[in-house]
Amino acid sequence: MTEPRCNYYYNIIREDNPEAAAWVDQIPREQWCLAYDQGRRWGHVTTNLAEAINSVLKKTRNLPISSIVLATYTRCNTYFTKRGRQITAMASAGHVYSEYATNFLQDADSKSNTHHVVEFDRNTTRFRVEEMVNPREVRPAGKFVVRLDERWCDCGKFQKIHLPCSHVIAACKHAHHDFSMYISPHYRLDVIMKVYDNLFGELRHEEYWPPYQGP
Repeated sequence: MTEPRCNYYYNIIREDNPEAAAWVDQIPREQWCLAYDQGRRWGHVTTNLAEAINSVLKKTRNLPISSIVLATYTRCNTYFTKRGRQITAMASAGHVYSEYATNFLQDADSKSNTHHVVEFDRNTTRFRVEEMVNPREVRPAGKFVVRLDERWCDCGKFQKIHLPCSHVIAACKHAHHDFSMYISPHYRLDVIMKVYDNLFGELRHEEYWPPYQGP
């Protein structure tokens, strides 16, 4: 998530295997490392969308090309309408954010209660947030700078996932700010529902197809 952490592991690679480090150097870091992607990947480090589609169409690979096209169209439509109904049902039940965002925020809110906040400016936008020592955690407690005016936290999650981390939520509680103002609108169900506004068109029987002139 952070450049210092990325450089720490990179230096280990360079010391242990200079050839591997030279190979890594040929790939721009923004293409594979969250620390340098400027938040464009929303916390994703893989490109498995192709694999996800592959699993949907696994049984159609050996069909004739026209059947593959039809299966691709109908199965994508099935997933599209199913997801649209799920999002609509969640919104109707009073949910505001996606399931992922809701779970992330609940976990971050719970963790924020164990943090200690030190205020650094009169406008209450800059803080140092100290994690309390948890005997069940292997890693040591950390200290993180939070700059609400810059939407920045030293842990990196705030910038990369576009959701307030536990340190940001702790700072907001300390300053009596509503942390929901720092949640990206793209996680709101009313925004997600717009993806499903345009439905797939049904395919009429072949007898109704217009004549085709072409290869």
